[in-house]
Amino acid sequence: SVKKLVSAPALFIGAGAFLITGLLLGFWWAPVDSSSMGFSQKIFYVHVPVALTSYAAFFWAAWKALRLLWTREQRYDLESYTAVHMGVIFGVLTLVTGSIWAKVSWGQWWVWSERQLTLFLILFLFYSAYFMLRYSTDPGPRRSRTSAVYALFGVALIPVSFMAIRLAEGLIHP
Repeated sequence: SVKKLVSAPALFIGAGAFLITGLLLGFWWAPVDSSSMGFSQKIFYVHVPVALTSYAAFFWAAWKALRLLWTREQRYDLESYTAVHMGVIFGVLTLVTGSIWAKVSWGQWWVWSERQLTLFLILFLFYSAYFMLRYSTDPGPRRSRTSAVYALFGVALIPVSFMAIRLAEGLIHP
């Protein structure tokens, strides 16, 4: 057996300390933006990492789904499911932090005319629907395969969503 290098509670405490330190540095130490955004730009210290973590979780889910389809090992089904779950959680955080910034900057919680907002929402809803698909099928190999194929199709939306941010004509994301 392999010895654990660090216990789970120690990792939890360490991660919490890093998170709190990062938030304190972002909100109190980093200078306020000199442009029109002012203090509200500091939400990006949370919003951008959360969005990238969501993308990474969805990529990880697709990778594990591909491994499931390739090897038929059922452990990859649980790993893919867990990654989709984490991606959806971080997707909610992305939408919430983005809406907070939008309210402060634009005076509206959501603007439908901005493509990157709508494309991220579509990506989020696509992966949220993953759970409906998964639990509408009885447990077993069929559910695993169907979920894996769905997770693989969803990963194609990630570059579209990410590039929409880069190519946005409105230049919302500085």
